[in-house]
Amino acid sequence: MRKFIMMWSILAVLAAICLSYAAERPAEWTKVRNEYVAEGHNFCEICGSKKDIEVHHVKPWAKWPDLRYDKSNLITLCRSKYWGFDCHWAVGHGGNTRWENPWVRDDVKYLKDLISKDKNAITDGRSDEYLKYIRARVKEFNIIGNRGL
Repeated sequence: MRKFIMMWSILAVLAAICLSYAAERPAEWTKVRNEYVAEGHNFCEICGSKKDIEVHHVKPWAKWPDLRYDKSNLITLCRSKYWGFDCHWAVGHGGNTRWENPWVRDDVKYLKDLISKDKNAITDGRSDEYLKYIRARVKEFNIIGNRGL
């Protein structure tokens, strides 16, 4: 019986998390997002693409409600795959939309610098290696725990 209750508790938490991600965002968010984009954040911070941009919360919407409308908690990423990968998914979430990447700003800077200095970094695998590193680090952070960050 104890295992049954524990299993249902876990399922309830997972359902709540999924619903919080799927829920419609309030009108206030649309206003803040549009202002942020209009202020010059209308391109991906990694690749510069203006297609399929996402205004990403550095500290997640569901976990940090006090930062939802704080523009200093936002960064623009894209889903355009301009450089062969979905910047929002791969860097913003480490490959899993339920994950938080607390190093997203550092990762954006590193990839932007790497690829802008040498376009061969895309074809020779250096960007792929860094994306694998991001995924592993973000996965560990989210599965093992936040460890004081």
